[in-house]
Amino acid sequence: MKQLCIDVDSLTSLAIRRVVVTTHPTFSAAHSVDSRRFTQTMRVKHYDSLRALAAVYKHRSFTRAAKAVGVSTASLSRWIAQLEETLGIRLINRNTHSLSFTTTGELYASNVARILESLEETEKRLGDMPAKPQGTLRIASPTNFATSVLVKNISSFRALYKDVNVELFLEDGEYDLIENGYDVGVIPLSVNRYSTLITRPLIHDEVVLCAAPSYLGKRRKPAHPAELKAHDMLATPCGDFDLSSAVFERDGEQFEFRAAPSFVAANVDVLRDAALNGMGIGAFPMTLVRQHLSEGTLVRLLSGYELPSSRYQIAYASRAFLPAKVRTFIDHLVSRIET
Repeated sequence: MKQLCIDVDSLTSLAIRRVVVTTHPTFSAAHSVDSRRFTQTMRVKHYDSLRALAAVYKHRSFTRAAKAVGVSTASLSRWIAQLEETLGIRLINRNTHSLSFTTTGELYASNVARILESLEETEKRLGDMPAKPQGTLRIASPTNFATSVLVKNISSFRALYKDVNVELFLEDGEYDLIENGYDVGVIPLSVNRYSTLITRPLIHDEVVLCAAPSYLGKRRKPAHPAELKAHDMLATPCGDFDLSSAVFERDGEQFEFRAAPSFVAANVDVLRDAALNGMGIGAFPMTLVRQHLSEGTLVRLLSGYELPSSRYQIAYASRAFLPAKVRTFIDHLVSRIET
């Protein structure tokens, strides 16, 4: 017994990548078919022909097969003829009164029938699967958003949907949502490399300038953005908290500030800890430092001047066939933040 591997591009929307056809020794080289022809026959446009062949194989009658498929006998006969022409192989010997499969046709048709039966069963199982959220949800988020906003909302989400397990990945730089296999990702609105993704706005978080009392005890508190040049500045390499280049606004007037920061970290939580330890002045989302401001461990500076707000959005790959676990999480997060 020999084996012939046929690459299958797309039998239906469910991709079957390889089909192994077991052949009889009498299936000689004279009957061999270029694999590219087999690939072509398995494309979606030939699906009707394959269904027709499987029906004839099952019913051993063109008339009964046509009735089962729901077409005329003439149409079914034409599909079989087109399939034979594409393959370059006679599959069925037929006359007005009878039909019989050739040796090659019997082998080919039996495999086609088995594949289609398996495919129909798979589709039925998919259709029977519950639409309720379930499975593993992979979420990516900047660390500061995860700690200040996301974790408590994941907790409330899981209280409602216990069949969903969550994997949270902290991403403080740019990342590829699809390549990393994330279902959803929280990304700053200031990052515009994600134009191919579907996004929904989440939150506009006020950005405030802060320093610890221990730092301000040694340095003069700035009264104007220009005075920041005399201070140690804490910054992220880019994005909303990069104080190496910042624009302050007051009463419609803008003040641009540029200076080399004394300490740079990609994670704004690290910058917050640096500020708490008296290392300098940094820009932070209000959600991250609100408690520190109320406790007095950080002091807000230049409150009369506004920095651009930190805006986040939730991103996902496509609206089409959105899994229930993704759709319900996005709706849950958006509604919780809005309220």
